[in-house]
Amino acid sequence: MWKTERRVLLAVALFIGVSVSAFGVTPSDYRFSTEQSNQHIEVFLEIRPFDSRNHKLEIHDKRAFIDGKIPLGIGPGSFSAQTEFSRFEVRWNGKPVQIPTSVYADLFNPSLLPKTSPTLDRQGSIWTSVSSDGASVLLEIEGGNDAVSYKAWIIVSHDGKCLRFVADTTP
Repeated sequence: MWKTERRVLLAVALFIGVSVSAFGVTPSDYRFSTEQSNQHIEVFLEIRPFDSRNHKLEIHDKRAFIDGKIPLGIGPGSFSAQTEFSRFEVRWNGKPVQIPTSVYADLFNPSLLPKTSPTLDRQGSIWTSVSSDGASVLLEIEGGNDAVSYKAWIIVSHDGKCLRFVADTTP
């Protein structure tokens, strides 16, 4: 009897695991930590469900605007955002760098599934790299929905400078 119950439990657990991965459930947080050139560098990213009550939503010329900006990761005329960043933090030796919300606030539906390789991994959607001198972090983040997608490269320096590059497929 015990063997049968264990087999059933194993089959149920396997089914749930396969079902979850088949439907693309992604993590709600991402953590990265490393030592480089005597610097301890940490990255903390978290997402939460999008709550339209916390934003100014407008339509101009059939384009959606969220908080005055064209949102990335949702269709051009809709407010179909499912998730947004709730935490976007980079630290050097325990000290957080002030990152302007304008760097990430318009990146909706980000996926925080870590890549295992920056070039070979087609399943993951986030990669972190640190400069050889430990002074900068490069974040590669992918997001979107079934209709549109984006890839953002965000460079954060220990002195607070931030750069962002985005490739967007929104029509």
